[in-house]
Amino acid sequence: MIAFATKNGNDLHIGRRLPRMLREAGLTDVRVKPLIHVPPLGHARRMLLLDLVENLRERVLSQKLIGEAELDESMASVRHHLEDPQTLEIFSLYFQAWGRKPVSGSQEARSCPRCTGATNSSGTGD
Repeated sequence: MIAFATKNGNDLHIGRRLPRMLREAGLTDVRVKPLIHVPPLGHARRMLLLDLVENLRERVLSQKLIGEAELDESMASVRHHLEDPQTLEIFSLYFQAWGRKPVSGSQEARSCPRCTGATNSSGTGD
């Protein structure tokens, strides 16, 4: 599914880069709060990945990312694993991130290259 997401323009790691992106956009006091969802056995979200794969099945197969037999075997294996009460399934990892926009003319705004129009030659913003 990672190859499928990447091939179709989805960025599965945007949350990890979000704080840096906010700083590069000129925000200060950037904060991050990670959120982890762990659905218990029997919860509908526990099998959501399998539902997603089933919904995308034809597209995944048409892009030849995996063969049909291998996909069926993988899905059965994942289902068996998720049905095991000993399996801790992390449904998703989310990131909340926020910051403050410096007040125009403040020391914070003057020291922010993005806010003053200056650029960082390294392109990293760090």
